[in-house]
Amino acid sequence: MVPTPYENVPMSALPTLVPAIGMPQGMEWLVILVIMLLLFGHKLPNMMRGLGGSIREFKKGMNEGDEAGKTAAPPAPTAPEGAVTRGTAPAPSVSETPKS
Repeated sequence: MVPTPYENVPMSALPTLVPAIGMPQGMEWLVILVIMLLLFGHKLPNMMRGLGGSIREFKKGMNEGDEAGKTAAPPAPTAPEGAVTRGTAPAPSVSETPKS
């Protein structure tokens, strides 16, 4: 069996020996941002233009929907002929009355 470099090291000392892998902080975010700008900087204007256009279209659609709802209300639905409505039942006709 091959010995590992940390085989005889107590567990409490491991966090100081092994580099921490976690969320980037401070200067690391700046380095990541610069790398991203170098890689994708030429695509940013087109992406932002597309994002702005989609936001404008969304707002335009929202405004059109509001205006359409305010100008004309849809007609109230009516029950089909012979349908039973809530709370009231149609009176039976003479031909439907049971004979005893």
